[in-house]
Amino acid sequence: NIFSHVSLLEEKVILRIKAIRPRFLLDMYPDQIETIARGFDLRHPRKRGISGLALANNSALNVGDVSAYQDDFVQIGPGIKSQLSVPMLHGGEFLGVISIESSASNKFNDEDVEKIKLLTGMGAIAIENSQKVSVEAERTARIDSLQESINRNNRTFIIMGAILVVAISIRYAVPLLVSTN
Repeated sequence: NIFSHVSLLEEKVILRIKAIRPRFLLDMYPDQIETIARGFDLRHPRKRGISGLALANNSALNVGDVSAYQDDFVQIGPGIKSQLSVPMLHGGEFLGVISIESSASNKFNDEDVEKIKLLTGMGAIAIENSQKVSVEAERTARIDSLQESINRNNRTFIIMGAILVVAISIRYAVPLLVSTN
């Protein structure tokens, strides 16, 4: 059995699983949902997960026997015996980790490490692009909001201008009307 998950770095210290495959793992291990939702604080020396270790060490971590990492290994899937975790970096910044796990010991080799490194590179670019799109969408929304505010202010100025024209007209017209009667 092969399991995988993608964890993203939040606030530069919390590694939180954002995608897990297969999804049935969440149903099989409901007690792990809280751990997954909480994430792993990389400032703590224990129980940050093998993914957290890979990120902290800025290198791929190919663990053939997860029992050797009892202080850090966090069981997410059933019968996990080996794990490969590779950090995602973009522009020198850590974005997260892609991990694959297996119920077989020593499942992953150097070729697998290289393939996952390629995948993390593509994943990092996709994440960076989605963040740029999100920033651009926020910027567009702010511009739209400012434009609406300007339009509202323009309508207000037009109305105020009309009221001012009426007020000035009344100021000069009323004395003329009163004096002619």
